[in-house]
Amino acid sequence: MLSTDNAENLIRRIMLELCAIAESEGIHLPEQAVTDMIEYTRAFAAYKPSMLQDFNANRPLEVESIVGSPVKIARKNGVPAPMLETVYALMKLITRKK
Repeated sequence: MLSTDNAENLIRRIMLELCAIAESEGIHLPEQAVTDMIEYTRAFAAYKPSMLQDFNANRPLEVESIVGSPVKIARKNGVPAPMLETVYALMKLITRKK
């Protein structure tokens, strides 16, 4: 997930949006937590996130609980979350029934 600067930048921006959403609910997550989590993740061996494993195994994806819930909170609280909104829209597209 951190293999390119573009991917890392996207992940950082999404995580910062999540921090802002949490703040709108009274939960303070400092910006440093984002940097710390990225550095923590960088030390991991290569792995596939659970949603990718589900996708590859043709299992239902947890789009609503993982992405949809924070998007809905952002909308309710008027918090801009353009990166997360984009991810949510794309996830809804790939998981729609055929």
